[in-house]
Amino acid sequence: MNQQRMLSLVTDRAAKHVEKLSSGYRINRSADDAAGLAISEKMRRQIRGLTQASANAQDGISLVQSAEGALHQVQDMLQRMNELAIQAANGTNSAQDRLHLQAEVNQIIREIDRVAHTTTFNDRKLLDGSLSGGEAYTRLPDKPLTAKTDVVPLRTSSGSITYLAIDVDHEPDPLYPGAPGHDVLKSALKNEIVPHAVSALMDTFDDTFGYLEDMSIGIGLTIYENDSDPTLAYVGVRPSYWNTVPIRFELEFTMGVNLSPISLNGDGTLTDASRRNVEATITHEMMHALMMESLTRGMVGMDANANYGDAFPSWFVEGTAQMAGGGMDWVRSRGGLLLNESMGEADIEAALGSPDKSLASGTSASQYATGYLAAMYLGYLAYGGSSMEEAHIAEGMDRLLNGIKSGKSLDQVLREHTSYGGLRDFETGFAADGAAFVKNLMTETGSGRGALVNNNLGQIDLLPDTPSSNTSFLLNTDYIYVNNIYPDGYPVMAGGGSTQSGISGYGNTSGGGTTPGGTVPGGGNVSGGADSGTTSGVGAAYGRSKGSSFFGGLQLQIGSEAGEHMTIHIEAVNAAALGVDQVNISTMEKAEESIDIIGYALNRVANQRSALGAYQNRLEHTVLNLDNVIENTHASESRIRDTDMAEEMVAYSNLNIIKQAGISMLSGSDQNQEGVLALLM
Repeated sequence: MNQQRMLSLVTDRAAKHVEKLSSGYRINRSADDAAGLAISEKMRRQIRGLTQASANAQDGISLVQSAEGALHQVQDMLQRMNELAIQAANGTNSAQDRLHLQAEVNQIIREIDRVAHTTTFNDRKLLDGSLSGGEAYTRLPDKPLTAKTDVVPLRTSSGSITYLAIDVDHEPDPLYPGAPGHDVLKSALKNEIVPHAVSALMDTFDDTFGYLEDMSIGIGLTIYENDSDPTLAYVGVRPSYWNTVPIRFELEFTMGVNLSPISLNGDGTLTDASRRNVEATITHEMMHALMMESLTRGMVGMDANANYGDAFPSWFVEGTAQMAGGGMDWVRSRGGLLLNESMGEADIEAALGSPDKSLASGTSASQYATGYLAAMYLGYLAYGGSSMEEAHIAEGMDRLLNGIKSGKSLDQVLREHTSYGGLRDFETGFAADGAAFVKNLMTETGSGRGALVNNNLGQIDLLPDTPSSNTSFLLNTDYIYVNNIYPDGYPVMAGGGSTQSGISGYGNTSGGGTTPGGTVPGGGNVSGGADSGTTSGVGAAYGRSKGSSFFGGLQLQIGSEAGEHMTIHIEAVNAAALGVDQVNISTMEKAEESIDIIGYALNRVANQRSALGAYQNRLEHTVLNLDNVIENTHASESRIRDTDMAEEMVAYSNLNIIKQAGISMLSGSDQNQEGVLALLM
C-alpha cells in the first residue's frame, strides 16, 4: 500500500511536468501560481493594449502624412497664386492680361477649396476645420468686415470699455440645419429664457460676472430636430484671431436648441414640463457662455500668444455649470452616481471614488454627477465650510471664480480658499472628505434640481415666465453664429488656467479683471431633478456644449491606459479660412494688396505643415518607445508565465526514473506475495 501511494504521488507530479512541457506554460491554472497568474494577466493586458496603441500611432502617422501631402499641394497652389499676383502688379500688363491672370487665380481658389473638402483618411475629412483646435482662422488686419456687419453703438461703464461690434454670420450649419418657423419658441428664448438665465447667473455670481451687465455680447441661434440625439440645447464658441503681433482674438458664439425632446402646446408655446427643462438646460449652457467670456485661459487651455497651456479639468467646467442649472438628477439617477439619503457615508465615499465615477476618470458621470458635487463642495469650503445655505455656497464659488478671472490658476485659488494643497490634492481627497457634505446636500435638495440660481435647492422651476429687459447676451435669432469683435487691447485670452497663472484683465467695478472669451470642452448635460415631485429625475433635460473648440481635434490613443493620448489639430485650409477667397489681381493696386494676403496664407500653411511634421516625428518616437516597452514587458511576462524547458525536462526525467523504480518495486512485491501463497498451497 505504501509503494502504491508513493507511485501515485510521483505519477501526479510527473503529469504536471508533462502538462507544462506540452503547453509551454509554467502556469496553466491559477492553482499553479495564483499571484503569478494575476501579475501575468495584468502584463498581458498591458502588452495587448500597447500593441494596439502602437498600431494606433502608425495609423496616426498615415493620417498626418495624408494631410501633409495635401497641404503640400495647397502650398504649391498658393505659390503659383503669389507668382500671378506679382506678375499682375507689374505695369507692363494690360487690363486684359490681368483678367486672364485673374481667371487662373479663380481656378486655383476653387481647387484649394476642393482639396480642403475632399482630403480624407478613413472617411474623416482632414482639412475642412473639423479637426481644428477651435477652427481658429487668420483674419487679416486690413480685411474689411462684410456688409452683414451690425455695429452696436459704443458704450462705456465706470471707465471700462464695454463696446462690442457684432458681425453676424448667416452661413448654414452643416450639421444641424435650422428648422423652419418656430417663431414662438425663438421669441421665448430671445426675450425670456436666455436673458432671465443670464440675469440670474450675474446675480448669483456677481463678483465674477457682474461686469458683463453693461456689455453687448452677441450669440447666434439655430433650432433643429434630431430624434437620435437626446441633447436639448448647447452653447458653443468658435474663436478666431487677427494674425498680428500681438495676436488679436475674437469670439463667435452660437446656441442650438433641439426640438425633438421638447413638447409644444398647440399655439407653439412650451408645455410646463418642457419649459422647466429648457430653463434648467439654458441656465447650464449660459453658465458655460459666461465662463467662456470671463475665464478664458482655463476654458480653452491657450494663452494670449495662441500657445496651448493647461485647461480646467472637465469635472470643474461641467460641475460648475451643473451648480447653476442643477445636477441632482445625475447624482440620484440617469447614469450618474445612483446615491440616496439612506446610504451611509462609507457607501457614498465608495461611489465618489469608484474607478468610473471619480473626478479623475473623465466619464460623463464624473463630469456631471461627481463634478457637480465637487463644485458644490468647493463653494461650501470657500465660504467657510459651515453653512449649507444656497447663497453661501454660491458666494464661495464666486470667490473662486473671481480669483481665476483676475489671473490666478484654479490650483492657486484652491490653496487660498480651502485647506487643500491644490487641485490634485482636492481631486484625491474629495471622495473621503466630501461624503458627509454630499449626504447633507441630498437631504437639503429633496426632489429638487439642486440649482443655485434661484436660491432654493428644492425648486424645479428656475426662471420667471415673463419678458426680461436684460441685454447682456443678445440672442440673435436670425443667424447661427455671431462674431463679437473686441476693441484693440482687450484681453480676450486672459484669466487663470488649471495650474498655471494667467493674464489679468481690465479692472472693473466688481474688483476683478475682465477676461472675456473661451470655450467649453466636450459639452455639458444638465437636467435638474424631478418634474412631478418624485426623486427619480422625471423629465430630464439635456444639454451639451457643441461647436468648434480648442478641445477639438483628433485624439489618438497611444497608451494602454485611459488618458494616455495625444491630440492632433489640423486647421481649416479652404480659401476662406486662408483669407484668399476674395483675392483680386484685376488691377495693379489690388494685385499689390493680394501679395500680402497670399503671404499670410503661405505662412499659415507653412506653420500647419511644420506642426504636422512635429506630430509625425513625435508619433514615430512613440511607436519606437511602445515597441521597446512591448518587447521588455513580453520578456518579463514570459519569465513569470512560460516554462523553463531545461528545468522541466530535468524534473520530469528525475520523476520518470523514480516512477519506473516504483513500478518495479510494486511488481516485485506482487511476486513475493505469489511465492508465499505457492508455499502455503
